[in-house]
Amino acid sequence: MITGATGHRLHEQVIAAGIRLTDGRPEGLSVEETAAALELARDGAIPATLADRVVPHLEREAPALRSALSSRAGDRARALLQTLASRAEDEQRHVAATLSELEATIRREAFGEAGAQESLFANIELEGDRRQVERDREALRSRLDAIPGEINAEQQAVARRYADPRHRLFPAAVTLLVPEGRRL
Repeated sequence: MITGATGHRLHEQVIAAGIRLTDGRPEGLSVEETAAALELARDGAIPATLADRVVPHLEREAPALRSALSSRAGDRARALLQTLASRAEDEQRHVAATLSELEATIRREAFGEAGAQESLFANIELEGDRRQVERDREALRSRLDAIPGEINAEQQAVARRYADPRHRLFPAAVTLLVPEGRRL
């Protein structure tokens, strides 16, 4: 998971990392080797007698597995930095486009053709209705005046959300793959 400066979740992904348990030192698997091993895996429980022999070995090598997983998570996070920067820019453009479209719509619909607006007022008979229309127009003018500040504030909020991305690792499972016919 990658979070930004505000703690907002920016990206979440399940990743895999692997090590080969040997009699000597554990051997790290590449991303491709890990993916290939998982592709060949079949569901099923290993016999209890095999688990009794393998699990203690796995427990001894847990730091190597943790290191492989941390390394893979760090590599993935670094690879995502440009994607996240692009996403932040896209969100900032979207905010500006949406609020600019609102501004254009208000200008067009509420303050468009002067003649059309004046004819609308001419048909209003009651003074209270005229005052309400004027209050509504003033509210729309205030809304128009606020839009540039809202665009700026929203873009700054997006920038803060994407600032200082940090990856966090939450190991969820260990899958033990034992090649068929292999004795441990």
